[in-house]
Amino acid sequence: MRKALRLSSLLVVLMALLTLTACAPKDYDAAKEKLEKKDYAVAKEVVAVAYYGASDGLVGTNGSEKVTAILFKDKAAAKDAYDKVSKDHTEAKKSGAWIYWGSSQGMKDFA
Repeated sequence: MRKALRLSSLLVVLMALLTLTACAPKDYDAAKEKLEKKDYAVAKEVVAVAYYGASDGLVGTNGSEKVTAILFKDKAAAKDAYDKVSKDHTEAKKSGAWIYWGSSQGMKDFA
């Protein structure tokens, strides 16, 4: 019984650590830096930002990999916009105040 409790406690701690390390960047500069470290060319995204009412955004490309990410003023604004974005981009994901879409590897590299 004690071994099972220790093992389950260890698993909970590991899951918490993985969750914390798999979060989207906190702001535009952190997102840009994260993608540039993975050899992405990063540019400002203006069309999607204006269309979806976001506060900032970027596009990262690395060969055939691409990710577009838009940042909203807060999590609630991102949640409100997610339905509209996901209709246009079925692979879109939301993480905090970010909504992002693109190639599967590009999305993994961003998150």
